[in-house]
Amino acid sequence: MTLREKTLAILEAGDIVGEMSLMDGEPRSATVTALTDVRALVASRLDFHEFVEEPAGWRTLARAMSGRIRTIQPLSR
Repeated sequence: MTLREKTLAILEAGDIVGEMSLMDGEPRSATVTALTDVRALVASRLDFHEFVEEPAGWRTLARAMSGRIRTIQPLSR
């Protein structure tokens, strides 16, 4: 995942991308470029909203987002 040609994260199988845009309707905030062949699940906004209506969906999304934030914003000690 990149932003202005800076690598933000290297994603792995099962990672979620595009969730911020699906939540707030704003344009994407980064670019994802595959380094290898990829199988991806594409979800519409309706699919996404149905997914997060379920408790397991919210937990999955929260873990994905918090993991990404921790990766790009290391602890300042």
